[in-house]
Amino acid sequence: MVNSLWSRFGLELTLMVFIVFFGLVMCRAHLTYQRGNKKRIDEEFRQTMAQHCIQNVQIKQEHTVLGARRRGGKRSFDVHRILYSPPDRWFVYVHVEDENPVLLPISEQRAMASVTSSGAE
Repeated sequence: MVNSLWSRFGLELTLMVFIVFFGLVMCRAHLTYQRGNKKRIDEEFRQTMAQHCIQNVQIKQEHTVLGARRRGGKRSFDVHRILYSPPDRWFVYVHVEDENPVLLPISEQRAMASVTSSGAE
């Protein structure tokens, strides 16, 4: 009776340790994937700014989804930024995974409308 209790307890403990360990491994893999995406996003942003000879830029609004790998595929990362380059240039920057980044000039009014409509400043 006592041996069966201990063997059952040992089995349950082993199963719980495996589940916790598996969860930690999956969480670490997810974070590593997102860090890689963040690094790629930042590097391609710098390259795009250099290609357009923009040296000084302020990010006025940013919306970034770092993406994730899933059982049925993956959710792509995407980045949307409103940029200000002094003294009077405004841009929208869009980058979706597996596509080239897009940098488009916009008017100050359009940029301000976007920034104030989302509540960010």
